[in-house]
Formats: sequence, C-alpha cells, structure tokens
Amino acid sequence: MRFLYGVLILLGLFAGVTTPAYARDLTKTDPDRARILDAARQFAVLGTSQASEEIKWVVRDLYRDGDVAYLCAARVTDGAIDRTDDAIDGYLFGLKRFAGAWSVAAETGTFFSAKAKPSDCWYKDKTIQSQADVEAFLQANAVDVTRLKAQSDEEDKVVQTYQRMAERASPPKGGWLVATQKQAMDLAIGLLSRHQLTTVKPDCLSVDVVGDDTAFYLVEFDVQSGPACKGPARLFAIAIDRATGRMTTDAAKPNGLLRPIE
Repeated sequence: MRFLYGVLILLGLFAGVTTPAYARDLTKTDPDRARILDAARQFAVLGTSQASEEIKWVVRDLYRDGDVAYLCAARVTDGAIDRTDDAIDGYLFGLKRFAGAWSVAAETGTFFSAKAKPSDCWYKDKTIQSQADVEAFLQANAVDVTRLKAQSDEEDKVVQTYQRMAERASPPKGGWLVATQKQAMDLAIGLLSRHQLTTVKPDCLSVDVVGDDTAFYLVEFDVQSGPACKGPARLFAIAIDRATGRMTTDAAKPNGLLRPIE
C-alpha cells in the first residue's frame, strides 16, 4: 500500500508537468537543475551508508537567482516517498555556487500534506522569490558542511575498522600472543583500571569478548540493568591485536572510532 501510494503521488500530486504554477522548477535542459539536485543528494547521504544514486527528488519548488538557489522537494528512497506517519517528509535546501559547483549550505525540514498546497514550500509564510529571500533562508538555516563531512568520514572509518576486524584470520607462525578470550579480558580490565576509563562500579559492569576466528579480540563493556547500576547501556569497547597485544578503544568518545590509549 505504501508503495502504491507513493507511485500515485509521483504520477499525480508531485509531477512537475501537472502541478500548479506555484510549483516552480528549472527546465531539465538547464544544466544547473541536475547539478543542484545532485548536490542535495550528496548532502543527504552524509553520515549514511547510502549511495547518492539511490535517492531521487520529487521537486516541489526550485528557485535559482545568481549563485544561490532554494530547493523544496520530497525524497524517494527504494521506490517510496519518505513519510512520517501520514505526512510526507519535506526537505528544504539552500545552496550556493562556488567556481561553478553547487553545494548545500542550509537545510531544514517540513511536512507536506497529501494534497499539494502553495504553503508547503513557503519560508516565513511566503514564497521564496528573490535572492534576498534565499540569502535569508541560508543565514537562518546554515549547516556546518565541513563538520558533517568530517563526521561522515569518521563513521566510514568505524565501518572499515570493524569490517577489517571481523575478517577471519589464521594464527601467525608461533601462534597468537593473545591466544584466549580470558587473556583478552584480563588485558582490557587492566587497561580500564590503569586509566580509570569508567566510574561505573565493577559489580555493574557486563563484559563480552568476541573474535576467536579473527586477528582481533573485541571486548565490549556495558552497564547491567538494575536499580543499583547507573550509566549508559553501552560504555565502550577495547580492541586487542592478538598478534601484538596493542590495544585501541573508543572510551574517550564512545562512537565506535577506536584510538590508541597506550
């Protein structure tokens, strides 16, 4: 039903050639149109595992004036329009052009009604219709793209690290330096104690070790549930290179990015 509803919207309510005059859009022959939509795709996948090619935009309003532009659109993922309950998710972007390349510089969200309305794409109760309007939107909804890209790169590193750690590995000649889960647990607990990585009471700690078939042991520290135990469900992890005994952890910033501690 969700897919059918999405298709009906695509064919009717949001189709660029049949929407009312207020649903502006650049012509498909205008090269800026593709560049603006692609810039919005690139921004939308920051911090996700999605490829930008997986996202399609259903344009409700696209206004360009000089080197700034405003895009109001619904997003189609896996053939269905993004929704929250009964409302259609709306995406509002402010873009700037530098040296011929468009990039998102401002972003916020809204909700579209099932029946398209002019007010769906308004900003501060009016249609974006001048460069000054776009600049006001850019200023009020600015995003730190550099920070978002850095965060996305960091998340990519986390995924790559854990993928590498999960690969099966054979022992080196002479065997593993850290050969058993008990050795790994003892090393991790020793590191925890020396560096005082947590204030959670020892009786409240839950420890899990995985990695018998890989080149790394991963020791996960969690907080047990119960009235006497307080703290986040997941504390941090300590990874141990079984060949060298080198340890890394995300204790300082529990986001999965493992860093050396000693």
